[in-house]
Amino acid sequence: MVGPEGGHLLFTLRVLLPEARTTTETGEAGEVTAWLHDGRASWTTLATRTNTGAGPVTHQGGPRRLAEELLRAWRVWEERGVLDLYDFGLTRTGHGQWIWSSDPGGPRR
Repeated sequence: MVGPEGGHLLFTLRVLLPEARTTTETGEAGEVTAWLHDGRASWTTLATRTNTGAGPVTHQGGPRRLAEELLRAWRVWEERGVLDLYDFGLTRTGHGQWIWSSDPGGPRR
């Protein structure tokens, strides 16, 4: 992903979409392409355009709308203040386990 926060975004996407396999690539001009597959029948490709101000170009197939899921997860990451991978924690009890961000008592995934 573009910029030093790219690894943090990728980690967040993997938390929010744990069953999706994600691969990314940054081109020479700074454009980013992401490929996602859910391990079954759904897939998507998103590609940013440099210097256009337009949103990403997306192609997808299968029953899940992975592009929309990815964009929602990305918005969550931005709305929560560009979460750092160190903002996440894992809690495990005798009754289950969950991942949380910033606050152990906050929303769980």
